[in-house]
Amino acid sequence: MSPQDRTAERISTAARNAHVFLATAESLTGGQISCLLGAAPASPDWYRGSVVAYSSEINYPVLKDAGLLLTF
Repeated sequence: MSPQDRTAERISTAARNAHVFLATAESLTGGQISCLLGAAPASPDWYRGSVVAYSSEINYPVLKDAGLLLTF
């Protein structure tokens, strides 16, 4: 099991124990986070999906309009 898979498994356990749902928005990662979380144990119970848009022309308007844009 890769370190990324172990991290996804820990996220799965934590989300289920806390009774929370997760969703992601990705750009430079190109959907890799969504792939790992979607493959984690019991992901349908806690993972709601992802918006993956590599282009700023797409992700800024979509995420900003939905009130989900976080910048670092």
